[in-house]
Amino acid sequence: GEANIEEAINNMLYNNNVNRYNSSMKGIIDAWYKQNLLSKTNMLEDTVYCNARNMTNQSTNGWNKDGSLSTYMNFKNSTLNNDLSCINVTDQFAVSNNKAKLTYPVALLEDEERYNIYTHSLMATGAEWWGLSPFFFYASSANVRYVNANGGNNIGSVSGAYGLRFVVSLSTGAVISSGSGSEESPFVIE
Repeated sequence: GEANIEEAINNMLYNNNVNRYNSSMKGIIDAWYKQNLLSKTNMLEDTVYCNARNMTNQSTNGWNKDGSLSTYMNFKNSTLNNDLSCINVTDQFAVSNNKAKLTYPVALLEDEERYNIYTHSLMATGAEWWGLSPFFFYASSANVRYVNANGGNNIGSVSGAYGLRFVVSLSTGAVISSGSGSEESPFVIE
């Protein structure tokens, strides 16, 4: 019945304990941060990294009482946009959020941030790398956006093997003392 569908959606996406397990990617990010940035934490802001899992097609498709197993369950990022809102507290990952707890103030870049940059050359690394935002479920397939080697957006199964690029937010007291931000002359932050 409909109540069972609503309960299943709540348990999967919005329930207070949906974030009780850490992913293997979070373990890699945390290990990198601990080794490379732990001593610089005071220069970083505890900001929200949004893993927007709110469905965009719940009433017309996906897990609705009239749907079928062959319908998509689309998330906010199934259509690229510049909407930076993050409505579910369980999707607002931050060090200070006990319902979506980060160990350190670092995460992956979300789709809306990439959309607002939308300069492929800034994101091109010559290799593919994961974004933060979920895309859709279809039957037994879970898909996420990733960035291709040329900096463009692609969609891939969560079982794909792509790289990781981490992002941090500088605190308001952090100062760029030198550098241009290029590979040859990176910013030096004090």
